[in-house]
Amino acid sequence: MADVAVTENVPDDNVLPDDEAEDKEVNDTAPTEAAKKKKKKKKKKKGDGDATVQGDEETTQKSTDQAVDELAEKLENQDVNGENGAEGTDTTSKKKKKKKKKGGSKQQTDPPTIAISSLYSDGNYPVGQIMQHPDIDGKTAAWRTTSEEKKALERAEEDIYNDLRQAAETHRQVRKYVQGFIKPGLQMTEICEKLEEASRKLINENGLKAGLAFPTGCSLNYCAAHYTPNNGDTTVLQYDDVCKIDFGTHINGK
Repeated sequence: MADVAVTENVPDDNVLPDDEAEDKEVNDTAPTEAAKKKKKKKKKKKGDGDATVQGDEETTQKSTDQAVDELAEKLENQDVNGENGAEGTDTTSKKKKKKKKKGGSKQQTDPPTIAISSLYSDGNYPVGQIMQHPDIDGKTAAWRTTSEEKKALERAEEDIYNDLRQAAETHRQVRKYVQGFIKPGLQMTEICEKLEEASRKLINENGLKAGLAFPTGCSLNYCAAHYTPNNGDTTVLQYDDVCKIDFGTHINGK
C-alpha cells in the first residue's frame, strides 16, 4: 500500500493578507517620500544659504574692488610724474613743503605795489651781472678781484652796493611793468603818471632817502631827451612815434 503524503495548509505568520500588505507597502512608502522631501528642503535651504553667502561675498568683493579703485585713482592724482604710489606721496609732501615756503615770502603784485624792501626783508638784494675788466694788450685786472686788499675794500663798501642794488631792482620791475602797458593811443601824461606811481611804491619813497632820481622823460621823435609833459599836456603817443622813456630811482642819493 502506497504512502500518501498529506500536507496541511498551515498559515504563515509572515505572510500578510493582500489588504494588509498594501497598507504596509503604503506605510513603507510614506516615510521614504517624507525623507525625500526633507532632503529636498535641506538641499534647498543649503542652496539658499550658499546663494546668500555667495551674494555677500560678491558684495564684499565689489566693495573691496571699489575701494581699491578709489585708492588707485587718488594715488594717480597725487602722482603727477607718473611714479608709483610711495613716490607720489613723497612728491606730494615735497609740493606741500614748497607751497609753505612760497607762502612765507611775499610775491609782487600786478601792477606792482609792494616795496622792494618788503620783498627782500633780509636786506640782500639781487646782485645782478658782474663784468670783469677787459683784457687790454695782454694785461688783465684780475688782481682787482684776487687781491686781499681789494677784497677788504669791497667789503667796506657793501652798504653802498646794497643801496645801488635796491634801486636797480626797483628800476627793473618798474621797467618791466611799463613795457607791458605802454601802447599807441595813451597820453604822455598818463604814461608818466603810472610809471612814477609804481616807482614811488616800489622804492618806498621817503624824502631824500629814497624816491625818484629825476622827472620822467618821454621824448618823442626829433626830441632827443629831457622832454617831460607838463600838467594839461594832451600829447598822445602815435603808432609811428619813436618814444624814449627815461626815468631813475635812488636810495640815499645812489
